[in-house]
Amino acid sequence: MTLLNGITERKNLLSAWRKVRNHLFTYEGWVDIENIYLFEANLDEHLEYIYNEFSKRSWQPKKMVPLPRLKRKKTKDGTHKEIIRQDFWVPIIDQVAWVAVVNIIGPILDLQMPGWSFANRIYRSVFYEETDITGEKDELQIGPYRHSPELLYRSWHKSWSLYRRLSYLTWVAMQKGKITENEINTFTEGDKRAQQNYTSKKIINDNSQCIPYLTDGYWGKSCDNIFYAKIDLESFYPLLKRKAVLEGIMFGLKNFNGYKKNEDPKISDIEKLVSQMLQFSWENVNWADQEQAFLDKTNRGIPVGLYVSGFLANAALLPIDVKLQHKLTAEDSKKIAHFRYVDDHIILSKDFKELISWLSEYKSLLGGKLNAAKTEPKKLQKYLGKKYTGKGIIKEDQNEDLVVDPKNPKEFFTQTLALISDIAHKDFGLLHIHEQEFLLGQLKHLLVVPLEEDEIKNDTRMTFAIYRIIRLIVDWQLDWIDDVVEQREFLKKYKLNSLVRHLVEPDFPNKEEYKNIIAGAFKNLLETTQQFPEKLRLWRLMVEYCRKTGYEGWRELKSVFENKTTPQYRFLRAIISLELGQQVLSAAKALKIYRNLYSWEAIGQTKFFEDIDKWVNSLEIGTFLDSYEKISWDYLQNCIKLAKFINYGGQVRFAQKRPLLYYWAEMNLTIMEDAEPSNLWKDNILKLNSADQVTKTLIKLYPAATARLSHSKFNMVLNEFGKERTAWEWEGASFTKKEKGRINLVDWCNWTKRHQDLCSKKNRYDPRISEWTSLEIVRQLLEIYEPKINELADIKKYVEGNYVFPHPANFLVPKSWINKPCGTYTWQDWENEMKINSVLSIKVVNLESQIKFDNRITPFWSPDNKVNQTIQNNNLLYGIGLILLGLLRRSFDWPARWNLLAYASDWRNISKDWFRSSACSSDTLFILQSLLLPRHAESIRIKYQPTIIYDFDDDKIYDPPLIITLKELKEILGKAQDKLKSEQITSFRSFPRQLIPVSIPDLIKREWLK
Repeated sequence: MTLLNGITERKNLLSAWRKVRNHLFTYEGWVDIENIYLFEANLDEHLEYIYNEFSKRSWQPKKMVPLPRLKRKKTKDGTHKEIIRQDFWVPIIDQVAWVAVVNIIGPILDLQMPGWSFANRIYRSVFYEETDITGEKDELQIGPYRHSPELLYRSWHKSWSLYRRLSYLTWVAMQKGKITENEINTFTEGDKRAQQNYTSKKIINDNSQCIPYLTDGYWGKSCDNIFYAKIDLESFYPLLKRKAVLEGIMFGLKNFNGYKKNEDPKISDIEKLVSQMLQFSWENVNWADQEQAFLDKTNRGIPVGLYVSGFLANAALLPIDVKLQHKLTAEDSKKIAHFRYVDDHIILSKDFKELISWLSEYKSLLGGKLNAAKTEPKKLQKYLGKKYTGKGIIKEDQNEDLVVDPKNPKEFFTQTLALISDIAHKDFGLLHIHEQEFLLGQLKHLLVVPLEEDEIKNDTRMTFAIYRIIRLIVDWQLDWIDDVVEQREFLKKYKLNSLVRHLVEPDFPNKEEYKNIIAGAFKNLLETTQQFPEKLRLWRLMVEYCRKTGYEGWRELKSVFENKTTPQYRFLRAIISLELGQQVLSAAKALKIYRNLYSWEAIGQTKFFEDIDKWVNSLEIGTFLDSYEKISWDYLQNCIKLAKFINYGGQVRFAQKRPLLYYWAEMNLTIMEDAEPSNLWKDNILKLNSADQVTKTLIKLYPAATARLSHSKFNMVLNEFGKERTAWEWEGASFTKKEKGRINLVDWCNWTKRHQDLCSKKNRYDPRISEWTSLEIVRQLLEIYEPKINELADIKKYVEGNYVFPHPANFLVPKSWINKPCGTYTWQDWENEMKINSVLSIKVVNLESQIKFDNRITPFWSPDNKVNQTIQNNNLLYGIGLILLGLLRRSFDWPARWNLLAYASDWRNISKDWFRSSACSSDTLFILQSLLLPRHAESIRIKYQPTIIYDFDDDKIYDPPLIITLKELKEILGKAQDKLKSEQITSFRSFPRQLIPVSIPDLIKREWLK
């Protein structure tokens, strides 16, 4: 398979969209939310466009929207002035196109990047394998590159903190010659773990992870004076040459040796495509001359706001990084330790002249300017200027100011880092009240006590501290107060007053104390936000805090709306408008949930919602100078309209009956697992423009509900999406013919649900509604397929022949199974009934009545057999897994969103609930996970159809076994049935009972196939 084939594969394009969607909904900057939903509603069309353009090796980037993001620049007198920082709204289709490319070429380049380059590395699974019962010697494992988590990059805490920790550990190794046990005993836990991980043979032998500086003997003798430099590249992204990006990508692709044998990756296709994708342009804006000049200055670089910009920056530096790596590790030149995080660098050396020489050579390789103002120590700045020729080291400069102080290595701030890391990983809900108060005290100390800028930047320190303080108060204290208040009311209601004093802590805050806590926290938040207005997440946090507490701090935002007219503050208005809209909607949803509960939070939600509605109506905004600001303001207005509908009902009056707004509303009014539409959809679907593509998507979302309202509209969409007999038609018209003496699995499932309720009332157990029965139905269903599909390759022949689509309505069971009352069957009677004379009880419906396609069951099925055998087979197994899950849940009501490509096979937020509600044994649970969850399908692709060949640790050791063929599924089903059968008992009067076997060791670590 060529690289371009991998890029244009449907699953890869869908994966790219999901990564972009996940990124945009968690991005702290400005996003066009309406545009996100528009793209999603027309996803099929957009992905088809990308496929067609890429297949022609062509791409024309859409124009970006410049955004005047606020930045504070430090002046010579120590104050700060507000300037514009480069930022763009990049059209979603370009974002998706770029991520689709990086999904395929990203791992190839990432494998060649040195371990000392930390930022924006492509996501890989990382885990620990148990090598010691105490857990202290668990070994770090680096798994394969995965897409199922829907992340492009590794997380921040797995990159930035390592950057700081490993530079500190390298300094220790250089100073001492090697890191001894005595040194290790003085480390923080995080430092100990980092040192253990990065001196293991596994990491040392992995070029993309290795930090050679920590290995024993690398530095030779100890040295008291370790010189250091911290450098920064000036205007990194705006001035990064696009030509360098393309050259870096081609360098990585041409030098990679992990392509599959006898396959031509056709690298030239990528060069032609990427060169066109790099031709960025943007819309004209109404900015002042000075701001426009800044924008013009940056028109040759990589736009901030492009999701893959971090990867492109790494690609541009890859040829330089490879040269540096060879030089750093050469036996005769182990004198420098080099670390990079985006454009920030830490460089260590035992010799001052070597340090200056290295900096001079590195600057020459970069061909760009180093930011002298950010260079530390300050005395180094003279050696990085234009006038310095590389000669003439001033002896006086080689003093202690340029050396890391061994008694106080503030340049590495490991103690502060350890504190921040520890707090960041604490689950406050699991701590005792006094532990929570202690941590709150630590955060307050971190907020107000100034530290050396070398140790940690003030904006980073204060932003982190206030963010965690607010989270603590909102997510912990309010919940705790709610719990105590509700429990106290319960005890009083049932006259258990003697227990109340044991329930409430002595320092439980009264109403006034509570108000003071809320007000004090907001004051700290406001002061921090005003001090660092460029930290957008603080503005967003202010709005969220006001919603959850009911505090009227949102009034402080009026100054942003009324007094500031610069582009930077118009941008802030847009950010705040977006967050107000999001929080108004969240308040409405919370009120709907808490309406009948006594909750302090509900009071705050109500006040916030009502106050924002009045305040927005009273504001005189005037003319919008920027399109993004108007988009944000309109979004806020629409959120308020929808919030009123959620809480008060009535009509939602969206402008011009735009179908897109109704699609956006439906996605907010329903949750992932819903099968039926909202009342808003029912009231308006027939009023929307039928010719609009978004209207068709809304109909496609609920085919059966549409058919109940209007067969003409239903048929119109059905004809457009294909005349083949589909599940939509079956749900909408119920055309399936009844066969004498038989019912389909949907009818069987509905009967078991009713029968379960009846048996419960009679306190009886019926084997017909047992887990074993569901497994037996699926086992017999496999007998229909297996004679034709014994091996993976047989799927192709079968698809081309008489294929039975795995829809529950396509399979029939005897009607006699439902005729006898509860309590009729013993276990043996029922087993005999299901296997009369060893003849299968499950039959297939007649050919003309069969459902041929259902996007929810086989989302990546290709009727014309364009996709490969592994995907086709996985589709079949996935469909069978859904049948098993439906039988166990006693419902084949799948999420309506699965009808749309955007949510195909999307198990977010529903897998745990659905599997838990199935009340099945451990073995059956693992079968479901193996058949249905996206990680399983991805593991099959990684094992059997890798795009590239590289070494990685097997991260499936805690996963269920990979089920590749129907034969394997049949064997595992048999084992699960046998285990269930061993736990079947017959009680008094021959009543059957089923003990459900749950294996705790299996839940922790499975060894199924031994």
